[in-house]
Amino acid sequence: MTVMVRAHLPLGTPGDVIDPPLPPAKGTPRSLTIVPQHRPMKPTMMTRVHRASQAIKKQIQMNDAPRRATIRLARNSQGVKNGSLQPLPATPLPDSSQLIGDGSGLKGEYYEGTQFDQFEFSRADANVAFDWIKTPTQSPGPKVAAFSDYTVRWTGRIVAPYSETYTFYAAADDGVRVWINHTLVIDKWAAHGLTEFSSKFTFRAGEQYLFKCEYLEIDGGEASVYLYWESPHTPKEFVPEDAFFYPLPTDEADLKLDKAPY
Repeated sequence: MTVMVRAHLPLGTPGDVIDPPLPPAKGTPRSLTIVPQHRPMKPTMMTRVHRASQAIKKQIQMNDAPRRATIRLARNSQGVKNGSLQPLPATPLPDSSQLIGDGSGLKGEYYEGTQFDQFEFSRADANVAFDWIKTPTQSPGPKVAAFSDYTVRWTGRIVAPYSETYTFYAAADDGVRVWINHTLVIDKWAAHGLTEFSSKFTFRAGEQYLFKCEYLEIDGGEASVYLYWESPHTPKEFVPEDAFFYPLPTDEADLKLDKAPY
């Protein structure tokens, strides 16, 4: 930096550094080291800077938020679509050598009696959301007498779209039990009116977890059961069909290990 010296002070005087230099006398060449004055930013440039800042902020927020998993479904079972009582077993995807769930809901097995006494039929159920008194037979199906005692078991796999903790709800009249990956998360096996129960489970997005739900209807009257969930990025809703996977042949024996403590 070139120091401009005032004529009335000798070189090296502090004033040369602290005080601003006087304008050069008439005819004196101007210094080449004059600092350019600050110019206000044009409105168009300010807009561009603001937009760029907002875009960076939005990208950071998107990176921090959990991403919804992309779940590939192979809908090989036509049980739900065609109303079949005996849906096809799960089969591999065309480009896969491994068995996976087929995305057609859960396998439902229906029994007479309060302890799964007499098997009546099985079918693929899209999800668990039933009010059987409002059906034509006032029961799960023609093979189950209206207002009788019966039990239902749903098995399969469940997948969540986000890696986070979900609140899992079951509302039932009467009893209900729910296992996720061999963990008994809801256990209310008794006669009562329609009551909502809840528990929490942490999912990893896109990962399949073994799932089993059992239902008890006893002493006639109302007969209903509903399963729904909620998370920071999922509104409270019935667990949808595409979150459930029909069980694999190898899952059957594994799921039989899930037993209530009484």
